[in-house]
Amino acid sequence: MNFKSLFLPVGLLVALILAVLLPSPGLWMSGRGMVTVFIVVIFLLSGWHLNLKSAGIDRKLGAAFAVSVIVSLLIGPFVGLAVASALGLGMAFGVGLIVMSSVPVTLSSASVITEVSGGNGPWAVLMTIGLNITGIFTVPFMLKFCIDEADDIDISAGKLLLKLLLLVLIPFVAGYVFRRVSRLGTNAILRYMPSLCVILTVYVAFSVSSGSLSGTAYSQYPLLICAVLLVHIILMLTAWCGGTALKLEKPENKALMFVSSEKTLPIALSVISIIGIESGAALIPCLLFHFAQLIFDSSFAVYLAKRSQM
Repeated sequence: MNFKSLFLPVGLLVALILAVLLPSPGLWMSGRGMVTVFIVVIFLLSGWHLNLKSAGIDRKLGAAFAVSVIVSLLIGPFVGLAVASALGLGMAFGVGLIVMSSVPVTLSSASVITEVSGGNGPWAVLMTIGLNITGIFTVPFMLKFCIDEADDIDISAGKLLLKLLLLVLIPFVAGYVFRRVSRLGTNAILRYMPSLCVILTVYVAFSVSSGSLSGTAYSQYPLLICAVLLVHIILMLTAWCGGTALKLEKPENKALMFVSSEKTLPIALSVISIIGIESGAALIPCLLFHFAQLIFDSSFAVYLAKRSQM
């Protein structure tokens, strides 16, 4: 692994440790609304770095994208709800798992992992973009439907949609358009900034709720890891079955499988900060989901690539 691939996971671990040992700077940033700034910067630069030149369109892409929307954005929240209920995760952990299950695919790793597996990389790029745009509109209503029964959580789908448009979609589109209009280049520092802002957002959230992190028993982590992997694998299998029903070739079905099952941490962080629940406990399943999907999918992609060469 190179420095770039290690920057985010190592940075997240450092953020968790600092939130417990030195929460004061995080509390200061929280009091000044810095989380909102971090979220806007994440998606502004994500749009800035987006490259569509390599994306190609196939006649079956539309059908595959429809399946990815159904699996990732419509079935996903109910899978998260079912797993959280079946394993008795409790309010905060359960909400965190449902939020992570509701958000769309991560902007970077799914397309990379698809290519490693021998899948159709351009398809993964196009479906990733489509899911992230569509997810802005589905997430508020799916969350309203799945967790509105909770007495301590009042979700306004309209307000959540408006805030996601302002914090996620508009900065993302603005970043993409401004770079194309200005024809400016990029540099290494700008490429690390979205990951740095994710790390700072996690640090602030856990600093505010540092008691949740230190108060979580170690015995709960294996259960949470099982929960996130169960959601991820169920979505992978569902997407693969959908692709098989469409009679997709293996490279295209791999793209559908990874894109439909991976979930993006930045949008999950945005949603949790907007909802205003006890963010420390709710973030733990989101972080575990992020790490688990990267480790599992990276290993699985290498296995699939070796099998395709046999």
